[in-house]
Amino acid sequence: RTVQSPCGLHRAREVVVTDPEQLLQVNTLIKTEWKKLFPSMLYTGRLMEERMVMALEHFDNVVILYTFLGIVVIIMSVSGLYALVSLNLHKRTKELGIRKILGAPLPHIVIQASKLFLLIMVISFGIGSLLGVVMVNGLMDTVWEYYVAVNFKVLSLSIVTLFAIAIATIGYKIRKVAVTNPVNSLRYE
Repeated sequence: RTVQSPCGLHRAREVVVTDPEQLLQVNTLIKTEWKKLFPSMLYTGRLMEERMVMALEHFDNVVILYTFLGIVVIIMSVSGLYALVSLNLHKRTKELGIRKILGAPLPHIVIQASKLFLLIMVISFGIGSLLGVVMVNGLMDTVWEYYVAVNFKVLSLSIVTLFAIAIATIGYKIRKVAVTNPVNSLRYE
């Protein structure tokens, strides 16, 4: 098949199929015939395996880049969540201390301290999941013609992982506040 380029040159693009044992011999034969027919043009023929290796190397580099960016985002999110929880609990130290003095059980204090954060996390997981699926599928569609779209299994695994990280971050800070002596928290307030 001949394709005309914008500058007026014709360039042939062909695919040759042969037995796997004869690939190198056929490529060498085509290269010698090419030099006879077009002595001033460079032979750019490649084996399909070479193209696949290049595509897989590109894919591996993309995976490494997005893994690094994902780790950085998770670290930044955890530090931001920790700071937000710390500031909120610092403002509510007096309230939580009074609840403990009046006899509120520990689970009630933990629920009161974490209720707002759990609501924010559920909303952010819902919005983030929808936007993430749309953006990842859009990115994959621009890079590859055939790909496996994000499915429910991958999405649920990522939500469970992020939820566990967020619960650990919030739980660590709330535990510190919940087990402190209420007299100390009221004294410094």
